[in-house]
Amino acid sequence: MNVSVGVLLVQARQIMKYIFPGDQNAHLTIMDCPEEAGTALNPCLLEQGKTYKFKLTFTPDRDEANPTVKASGSALGVSREIPISMLGDGYHSNPCDSDADDSGIQCPLKANTENSYTLKLPITSEMKRIAVSAQFEINGSDGGDPIVCLRTEVKAV
Repeated sequence: MNVSVGVLLVQARQIMKYIFPGDQNAHLTIMDCPEEAGTALNPCLLEQGKTYKFKLTFTPDRDEANPTVKASGSALGVSREIPISMLGDGYHSNPCDSDADDSGIQCPLKANTENSYTLKLPITSEMKRIAVSAQFEINGSDGGDPIVCLRTEVKAV
């Protein structure tokens, strides 16, 4: 699923994404997920027992030496942050410190230079089979607006 963004709310192929400042030229790809999936009415179906790659491709609007990654999910009115370390060995809240295979990020982040960051998310049998709004952010060390923030809908099956 690829969705290009450039305004606060973008509708592409009738897929509504929540976009935050600094998100010019950003998209999210979920490996093995149909391009048209990712909405509340058509969530990306993630099979339990498999691991999926979420690739955030973005062009930062500013330089950043110490970015941080935040992942969260919300369902049934409850929102929870997902600790990046839960994704396995090698993942850190600062993606520049990540030694996970295939994370792909080039640090420090440079303004107006395309970059990408890949997270692997294991879908375990303990996960509830409900639709979840998954949000991924890369933030700067200044605590200001996110460098990139994308949201998509997924469901464990």
